[in-house]
Amino acid sequence: MAWEAFFANFQSWYNAKVDSLEKMKGFYQAVRGSTDLIDIIECGHWKVNFLRKYVEEKGLDTSIAVDLVALQDNYDVAVLISGDADAIPSIAHAKAKGKHVISVEFINGTPEDEKSRSFSSRLKEHADLVLRVHESELLKHKLVKRYSGKAK
Repeated sequence: MAWEAFFANFQSWYNAKVDSLEKMKGFYQAVRGSTDLIDIIECGHWKVNFLRKYVEEKGLDTSIAVDLVALQDNYDVAVLISGDADAIPSIAHAKAKGKHVISVEFINGTPEDEKSRSFSSRLKEHADLVLRVHESELLKHKLVKRYSGKAK
């Protein structure tokens, strides 16, 4: 009986994660269909930790860095949504080729709080522009929902 309860709980959590990923895919498809200006490239893969009930992206930063260099003939401005300093060599390469790089920094709370989510200060120095996006603004305009962090 305990196994059945555990499995039912896990299955509910897993189905919610799959649903969330499907919604992300739908969003990406809508963006792709709405403009020729923005191209979303899906890269990396998802790693599921079944025992601890969490999902994380793997290989994403490496894929972003490779694409930044490999696709340099296809863009003039790259918008990088990553706070990882691993992208710095690729940013430097793109800028040496005359490209511009905008980095997006997501900040928890309100503009008054200024609690950045582990964004590399070295990355800020290399980007042409850092676009600071506050959680409170995303919530206010209903662009995101607050995630409780609890496994369901």
